[in-house]
Amino acid sequence: MAEIRWWERAYFGVITVAALFVTWLGFFNPARMDESFTWAVLPPLHARFVGALYLFGGVYLLGCTVARYLAQVRPAPPAVVLFTSLLLLVTLLNPAAFDYDLGPVKVWTGSYVVYPLLGLVVIALMWRRPGVEPPGPVLPAWGRWVLLAQGTAFGVTGLLLLVARDTMVDVWPWPIDVGLAQFYGGPFIALAWCAFAYARERTLLAVLPILAGTLAFTAATLVVSLVHVELFSAGDLASWVWFGAFGALTVALAALLVTARRPAAAPATSDQVVFQG
Repeated sequence: MAEIRWWERAYFGVITVAALFVTWLGFFNPARMDESFTWAVLPPLHARFVGALYLFGGVYLLGCTVARYLAQVRPAPPAVVLFTSLLLLVTLLNPAAFDYDLGPVKVWTGSYVVYPLLGLVVIALMWRRPGVEPPGPVLPAWGRWVLLAQGTAFGVTGLLLLVARDTMVDVWPWPIDVGLAQFYGGPFIALAWCAFAYARERTLLAVLPILAGTLAFTAATLVVSLVHVELFSAGDLASWVWFGAFGALTVALAALLVTARRPAAAPATSDQVVFQG
């Protein structure tokens, strides 16, 4: 029997399509983001950064949709629950930002009720199911440290965005308001969870979906930041940290992804290992 059930692939696939739709709006039609995506005000840089955040979700969950092993997808349902439930919380805390007479607003709110509930069901049915350890080369120690550092940086940033909005507005490298600060917090928390969860895996194949998803996010963030570089202050420490951190992480993730795609000289283990999450 296949390790990943058809309905799990369907769950990942539906959210992949929804995430990539938001990405398309953010990258290619940012002026319509507020109309189609329901957020009140998203200037081009904000819309494109939101697109980059959803690109992470789209690429990551696409990887989960086509994955072969439970170890590759087991962290995904909790990540979806974190991402969507925190965005639902932000939505409920900012009712003035939404016109609930509009259809897209109802779809937005309803989807962020349904997705976490379905995620909890998937977690319950998947979490204790045994699976086979993915074969191939072992995740190198430096790669594990990259994931742990990524998780720490994204986790601290996400928590501060949620609970210290005014402080984060002051130190953010380009202008945001407190509503957007909270909005960004949920995706950063989900990114942190994924990094920490996958850092426990043994093989590069097991972490392939998160490598691809996070690399898509960091590379896209660099591109949209350069497109709107005039909004950054060249002498501001926050700007240097922003470009330096995203640049370094992009290079490290790309190197890991290349390593993961190389043919293995020898398998990580001589026998298949059965494990439980």
